[in-house]
Amino acid sequence: MLLAVSVVIIGISLCIFFHARGRNIWRDRSKLNRNKIKEILRVEGYCPQIGENGAITFKIEGETYKTACYEQMHVPVFQLMHGFCYEEDIDIARAAALKVMDDIVMAKITVKQYPEQEQGLWIFISVEVATDSAEEIGKHFADYVTIVSIAKDWFIQLLDEYHEQHQETPMPVLWRNEFYFPEYYWIPQMAEAVCKGELAVDVLSDEAWLRQQIFSRVPAETAQEWSTFHIERINKYGDYKFYVYGFPEPRSIPEAKYGAILLNTQTKVFDYYTLEFSYNGKWVLGRMQGMQHINYGELEAQPDVDAFADWIFSNDKTPQAITDCEKGETKNIN
Repeated sequence: MLLAVSVVIIGISLCIFFHARGRNIWRDRSKLNRNKIKEILRVEGYCPQIGENGAITFKIEGETYKTACYEQMHVPVFQLMHGFCYEEDIDIARAAALKVMDDIVMAKITVKQYPEQEQGLWIFISVEVATDSAEEIGKHFADYVTIVSIAKDWFIQLLDEYHEQHQETPMPVLWRNEFYFPEYYWIPQMAEAVCKGELAVDVLSDEAWLRQQIFSRVPAETAQEWSTFHIERINKYGDYKFYVYGFPEPRSIPEAKYGAILLNTQTKVFDYYTLEFSYNGKWVLGRMQGMQHINYGELEAQPDVDAFADWIFSNDKTPQAITDCEKGETKNIN
């Protein structure tokens, strides 16, 4: 029964997702704000309350849901979220979360284990929609609630199934966040090691060696996708060496389509750039600087390697936001 309902939810998710992508959601309509959210909740038969940090909350069968509007990469985003505590192994929870997110397009699940928490994990299930239109949210609000509810039910069912499997064999870590490590951390760390003389510069152009190193750092379940990793381009510009890497096709925000190292062979200084998947099929330009990620806004052209390279060598790169990857804090600049 749950599987049948889940199939229906997947259909709803796909319809909403492609409906939003296939038309211009930025037309001049009623803008979404706190009052509009309260109005939508009342129309749906809920009693909106002001929760912690000013969030608007409401309850369904005694369980609290939260709504919020925020900016992500300078795009207005509406979020409907439900959080709960569940006692389970974190690897099993991450495996179940990945399965749900792969099958239900609009469901997003975050698994967190806080240091002060002795037992259980915090699970956050949400639907996030890139729009500032109250009309858009009001039209599909009931669908969003249904998606979160079914995603939770399916997630808990998978936890039970995976828990039984885990008793017989070790549970592999299945988590697409593992893609972030090679794309945003290991490759720039490798470039830094080259600059320090710890690695030969030739490793930056050794595709087989790079792929082998990535395989050793990702779960076996994602290694097949990483088999598509390749060197897209190597160029020499005076004292600069330029390497562009092609990653597995992005499926989640903000996985990268390309990463690029621009290395000054004389000064041993490098920059590392990324072209990242974002909301509504958009592509965002970024750069890693230590443990900080700098966002430069959307790529206006098609997301190909030529457009990416042209931007890297342009002189008008203006940062829009900086994210502290250790703290998870983002500061808007422009």
